[in-house]
Amino acid sequence: STEIVLSVDKVERAGRVAQKLQNSLSRSENLEISSWDVLAKVFKDIMNIQTAVFWVIKLVLLVIVISSIINTMLMSVFERIREIGTMMAIGMIKIKILILFILETLILGVFGGIVGLIASLLVITYFNINGFTYTAPGTNFPLSIFPFVTMTDILIAFYFSVIASVLSSIYPALKASSLTPTEALR
Repeated sequence: STEIVLSVDKVERAGRVAQKLQNSLSRSENLEISSWDVLAKVFKDIMNIQTAVFWVIKLVLLVIVISSIINTMLMSVFERIREIGTMMAIGMIKIKILILFILETLILGVFGGIVGLIASLLVITYFNINGFTYTAPGTNFPLSIFPFVTMTDILIAFYFSVIASVLSSIYPALKASSLTPTEALR
């Protein structure tokens, strides 16, 4: 019995490659073609669990980021109540105050997104070059891991930071624009 193992550049393509091989080599009666996810179902299940855990972690981080931005912007509103009252007293309308706070958060979100991307790219690049060793619990086989990031990941992270900033600024901006000049100047 002879076994030939093929490697693909992306794990998602393994099933399609196996199917194409099955279609093109179907004339051979003694030939069995199997994809890795059929042969190593446990690893596929582990990858699915890992994906689900990563989504939970992303949701928790989303809640933390949004609540931090809301807290920061609410503090900004409360610290600038007199300033808001003065702007209203000299004739600035509520919609402009709303837009002012949303634009402020947009600028902070863009700046924070850029700084965060630069910092994370530096860390990922370092570990991509040097790697790190991980030994899974219950095994004696250390794995060398070299993380990487794609341009799609970078763009998603950047857009996420900007959109999360703007969305989480709406409540504090509404709070600021709902003040009356007499309330704010008190």
